Amino acid sequence: MLDHLHIQNYRLFRNLKIDKLGQVNLIAGKNNTGKTALLEAIRILLSAEDSYQTNNEISFTIISRGDDEGTNLFQSLFNDTQSNISINNIQITSSKPHKFLVNYEKWQNSDDVKPTSDSLSFVMGARESIDSKFTSVSINTDGELNDLFWREIALTHEEKDVVEILRIIDSNIERVNVNSGRAKILLSTNAKPIPLKNLGDGANRLLTLALALVSAKGKTLLIDEFEVGLHHSVQEQLWDAVFKYAKKWNIQVFATTHSQDTVQTFYYVAEKTPQYKAMSNYFTLQRKADNDVVAINYDLEEMETALLTNIEIR
Repeated sequence: MLDHLHIQNYRLFRNLKIDKLGQVNLIAGKNNTGKTALLEAIRILLSAEDSYQTNNEISFTIISRGDDEGTNLFQSLFNDTQSNISINNIQITSSKPHKFLVNYEKWQNSDDVKPTSDSLSFVMGARESIDSKFTSVSINTDGELNDLFWREIALTHEEKDVVEILRIIDSNIERVNVNSGRAKILLSTNAKPIPLKNLGDGANRLLTLALALVSAKGKTLLIDEFEVGLHHSVQEQLWDAVFKYAKKWNIQVFATTHSQDTVQTFYYVAEKTPQYKAMSNYFTLQRKADNDVVAINYDLEEMETALLTNIEIR
């Protein structure tokens, strides 16, 4: 698991240091403070043992931001095009148009994996969301993504875990199935399956998060904008599931938010038990007067004081 992050010159981060990370991390901040960029940097870092995957991750971060091959790629990623990107022990250097040189310290002792400056592939598909080291969920609920997750889970014992999480919105759910982007459920009160979307707009988002959590055993789970489509009452029960399965399956979680409700529900669940307290970590990203971004950590006692006094800590 990652225990710290030091990011230099990536997107809007000139020199971001996060000295403390936990097993379940909530990252808050206003718009344009770098929450999504932080998740991108973690993806690149986790792909670093394979130079091909690292280049694919760089390609994906460019495309997912709406850029294409005609964009100035270096300006898109680099805070200062005269300097290298550094994410912990990874160095990324701009070499020439459409190419990057990626250097990872472990490659120096490897005969079969070398630094590469090959052209970026600019191929984006569902592959980017399930990797050997991480599972990632973006803001938008994606039927194709649910299909991809479901193929890993269908006909395994993990189906019951997905159902258990879905029961947050309806305790009568007994079965679930995903096919061609459409999810159906069987309720104990119904003779035939019904579309999951009948349970409300947030149901598909909850399914995506449930599938991602169950698919992330032994990995890192990245969730952008945890609260999207979810009522605060659902969020508290979902956080409980996140802590439960993160502990059970050795998952490190990074979730972003700009919602005060999400911060509150995270706190309420984290402070319930000593185990959850020990697992939890909360920090905000804030812009300074010079537009550089800093991370400010809060322990649970500081969060409690802020919440009781109605101080905004997002």
